[in-house]
Amino acid sequence: MVWGSMVWGRFFRRSFESKFQRALADSIGDKKAEERFRALLESAPDAMVIVSQDGRIRLVNAQTEKLFGYTRAELLGNTVEMLVPVHFRHQHPQHRSGYFANPKVRAIGSGLELYGLRKDGTEFPIEISLSPLETEEGTLVSSAIRDITERKLVEVKMLQSVERFRLLVQGVKDYAILMLDPEGRVVSWNNGR
Repeated sequence: MVWGSMVWGRFFRRSFESKFQRALADSIGDKKAEERFRALLESAPDAMVIVSQDGRIRLVNAQTEKLFGYTRAELLGNTVEMLVPVHFRHQHPQHRSGYFANPKVRAIGSGLELYGLRKDGTEFPIEISLSPLETEEGTLVSSAIRDITERKLVEVKMLQSVERFRLLVQGVKDYAILMLDPEGRVVSWNNGR
């Protein structure tokens, strides 16, 4: 169930980001297209933060306000580092510069634990996808940010469950307990007699 929702979530995010980029490209110099773009930005299920090369936040959606606890007015014009925990903040401008040197659509932090910082000072685990946006004013970066707190809690519960099962099986001494794969091959066993 969790895996399936993650796959659909990634599929939806890629589809949305593609539509998002097309809408931004269409919106240059066209008021109605700009309105459509803003409507698309607001309809995104994730927090969307659009940043210029100097790190200034240019656009955000309502999900960003909800996720981070800031109003739009508090975010716009400030640097994106305000959303990064203090102990990671000093590294972020270098990461940002590196991205702008080679901008492409990608997920950030593969294999890393990423965290966001709310206005109230709480940190929370996040997943981030970046997409470059070419405009008349230069390259901007669209960041899709998702709170993955619930997913992390499920992962911890699954690991705890596996560990409890392992301890239970290893605790049985009077019987041998074999674990088989779907083809019937022994993949694990306890120290029973």
